[in-house]
Amino acid sequence: MKELMLLICIFFSGAIKAQDVASFGKAPSSVVKLYHPKNEQQTDLENTTALKKQKKKLGGFGGVGFWYELEGEKATVRLNADSAIFVLQQGTGMLAMDNSMTLRLFKLEVKNGKRNAVEGDYKPSILGTGKTTDTKITTSTKQLKEGLTKIVPTKKLEKGEYAFVSGMMEGNNYDGKNTKYIVYAFAID
Repeated sequence: MKELMLLICIFFSGAIKAQDVASFGKAPSSVVKLYHPKNEQQTDLENTTALKKQKKKLGGFGGVGFWYELEGEKATVRLNADSAIFVLQQGTGMLAMDNSMTLRLFKLEVKNGKRNAVEGDYKPSILGTGKTTDTKITTSTKQLKEGLTKIVPTKKLEKGEYAFVSGMMEGNNYDGKNTKYIVYAFAID
């Protein structure tokens, strides 16, 4: 009888420990949404992923480019420039972190049926006056309340495709070549 009780205790302690391990390290999720300040409503943006790509020219001596590649030519969410106010909803608590620090807004370039967020295109020169380009757009943030941060572009957005790219990878998919990043896409008409 003692052996049976011991076996039951070991089984239940193992089951409890497995639940702890399964939830350990999982921060509450976060999401970027369109914000309507008049009625404080929120609307979803296109939630997708992007692959980080890199291209070297002449082994890096001719320059190097980094970009995020999204599938499709157009975002499913269409906005006008006057409504371009966003909020980042994120979890709160001990495991919560401020994801607004890793979130960047890009104007996307459409090429070959895909949308690209250019993180950097570096062109070196012998005199050290190489050209560096990116398509990042500066934003200002303001915490509205715990777990809710308002994000506003510092200048009015022009017509085109845009995306918020998170510095957070989707799940545990890092293999060096096919790393997916969380993206919230939209377009200004």
